[in-house]
Amino acid sequence: MQHELFNGLPPELAEAWQVLAHLPRFNASLCEHLFGAGEGAKGLQALQEMGCFIEPWDDSANWLRVFVPLAQAMRDEQGSAGRSWHRRACQWFAAEEDWQAAFEQALLAEEFEVAVSLLQHFSFEHLFMGQNVTLLLSLHERQGEELTLGTPQLVGLITAALLFAGRFDQAAVCIQQLVRFAPQPTAILQCQLLARWQALQGWLLHLQGRMQAARAHFIEALSELGTDAWPARLLCLSGLTQQALLNADLDAAQTISREALCLARAQGSLLFEGLLELDHAQLLEQRGAPRRAESLLANIHELLSRQANRPGPLLGRIALRRGRLALCQGQDEEAGRFFHSGLEDCLHSQDKRALYGFLGQAQLAANQGDYAHAFVRLRDAERLMQQRQIPDTVYRGVLLQVSSQFWLQQGRPELAREALSRVLRHYRGPQARQAPPATLELIARVEYQLVLAETYLQEANNPLDQLKALLDHAQRHAMLALETELHFAISEVADLTGEASLAKSALEAGLELVSRCNLQQALRELRLRQPSLLCRLGEDGQLNPTAMEASPLSGRELEVLGLIAQGNSNQQIAEQLFISLHTVKTHARRIHSKLGVERRTQAVAMAKKLGLISQV
Repeated sequence: MQHELFNGLPPELAEAWQVLAHLPRFNASLCEHLFGAGEGAKGLQALQEMGCFIEPWDDSANWLRVFVPLAQAMRDEQGSAGRSWHRRACQWFAAEEDWQAAFEQALLAEEFEVAVSLLQHFSFEHLFMGQNVTLLLSLHERQGEELTLGTPQLVGLITAALLFAGRFDQAAVCIQQLVRFAPQPTAILQCQLLARWQALQGWLLHLQGRMQAARAHFIEALSELGTDAWPARLLCLSGLTQQALLNADLDAAQTISREALCLARAQGSLLFEGLLELDHAQLLEQRGAPRRAESLLANIHELLSRQANRPGPLLGRIALRRGRLALCQGQDEEAGRFFHSGLEDCLHSQDKRALYGFLGQAQLAANQGDYAHAFVRLRDAERLMQQRQIPDTVYRGVLLQVSSQFWLQQGRPELAREALSRVLRHYRGPQARQAPPATLELIARVEYQLVLAETYLQEANNPLDQLKALLDHAQRHAMLALETELHFAISEVADLTGEASLAKSALEAGLELVSRCNLQQALRELRLRQPSLLCRLGEDGQLNPTAMEASPLSGRELEVLGLIAQGNSNQQIAEQLFISLHTVKTHARRIHSKLGVERRTQAVAMAKKLGLISQV
């Protein structure tokens, strides 16, 4: 940079360029304010004409920025721009009522009182912009509650940021600060303050898994919140929607979700609409409609991506849910892209839901038979949760459930039984907590996987009766995704206990749902647990042929397997596909794992029985 840029610039232009590199965006008017009337715009034009790595900001016709890698290098260099420049930029952005940029510049100028004063212009929606959660939490930790909790509005913002990041104990302390503002001057204002406390306390209890107490707070808040407090009303409705989903009351969830979406659209809040569509997508997923859920989220993602201030935290959550939906439909490559982008956004914004990016990547690895990498991702998730001091109620249960899923696929039921029994004790009994909102069917999955583990170990007590009770509950509540998994579990247990007729009928029912709802992951997990089950039960050709098309092998693995069936050696396959010998061996190892075989000839025979390659 010194040679290519600074040596060719006059000192005043070099200094101006360094200042601009520390700004997220700038235009001629801001440059006039920073560098002097009549000089700033000319200096900016000169920098552009000299090719000083200045480009449009987010395809804007009015805003510019320094080429991001160079700007980042300058920001990493200590002392390359003074606080006074950030202070002046803050003044300009505040005059333009660009409160977001003004707040960021105030923090960089270390004008913390100014930064806090600017927060009066922030709403809940600002939490889903850029790095605001990280900035708010840092400001709160460094400056203390005397500065950051000076008004009820500030208490609400900081509490919401703490809940978003999973810091429940700190959020509880923060919420109690609202008592300092009581009593209010009028009865109406006092009711509004109490309603605000009810809404925040409701969300804290909801995220802690205390459903009944949370519900009472949500309902009380809704009865008192006025029309001008619509953001708090929407949050309460979202909480009630999630509780209805957790209780498998899908009709109530749909009614509440529709009310909330209508309110968000009436207020013109695209960001709240995106938050609420996540609830709606979970409802559709439970009902066995992943395609509709994906279409819904794709549309809202496109609209949100056009926003001037990219709502990265919300887009991260949407990407993770889309990853889950793609995984459910057997679209592993697409799921991998969504999990990667969603995880990056969530890590960047300190969102506790980064957990589900790790879980998704672990499940993709398990689908490929790479259990070593799958467990590495689970350990990464646990390490992150512990580093950020997130309560184990947020992540422990789902981590153990997913681990148990992998252990069952590996033929290690004793480990699964121990873990699942421990999880179930947490969700049963007088002190039981609800499952985390993002894991709607966690308890049901724990229950049926525990039955499977006990059946493998020959320790189950009436396993089919237990599974049929779970199936009846899923059917009564139209939970088609869970119903599919339970049909397969019943088929598996019936096969293990010698009830061949029930095993076949349950398998057929599950395959019919796979075909109708495109629930390929459920079928894949059955194959990973019992690779030969479909082959043995479907030898007479009576099973649903459409559902049987779901292949456990990727396209490349099918290519490799086809060439193996033709008698090609690994070296010949590498040459024909233009890949390395090591890659061929990796594909072959994964094929053997997925098909539950040990040798090439067995893999070919199994693939022919499953209809994955031609019998000819």
